[in-house]
Amino acid sequence: MTNKHRIYLIIQQRRAVSLQDLYDITQLDRMQVLKAVSILAIKRKIKAFKDDKGRYFRINDKPL
Repeated sequence: MTNKHRIYLIIQQRRAVSLQDLYDITQLDRMQVLKAVSILAIKRKIKAFKDDKGRYFRINDKPL
């Protein structure tokens, strides 16, 4: 299972996940997490949104 798949499944299990939680859960290097998240966001599989506490990610449920 690739890092993209692991992160996608984690976001799918939890409705919204913060970037810090992804670092803690996956125990990967920060750059590996950011690379996987950016690829998923570019492919529009996940959506990023910002709160005053940090950046969160959720599954993009709207089709193109």
